[in-house]
Amino acid sequence: MTPVRYHPLVDMDTEGTVKVPMFQAKDAASAVIGHEMYLEEVIPHYFRLCSAKDMTGKAASGFEVRCPYCGASLKRMSPLKDGKRHSLLFCKNCTKTNN
Repeated sequence: MTPVRYHPLVDMDTEGTVKVPMFQAKDAASAVIGHEMYLEEVIPHYFRLCSAKDMTGKAASGFEVRCPYCGASLKRMSPLKDGKRHSLLFCKNCTKTNN
């Protein structure tokens, strides 16, 4: 069984709309220290966008999130949600090469 991975996100542009993971954290509590958003990876290359504070689905939809492994833009595969747990994302590049 694959352990859950947490990837804190940092801003890659001045507007804060492009989010990039820089390292892996050991748990969700560590992922939010100094970071407002993070990715939760339960299945390899499939991610849940999460935020430290409640956020509307509309606010969470304005981000471009990059893959922690290849840097490609992640694709949304589920509707946006309100709260701290948002849409599911996947990496088209990594899932194509790993299947």
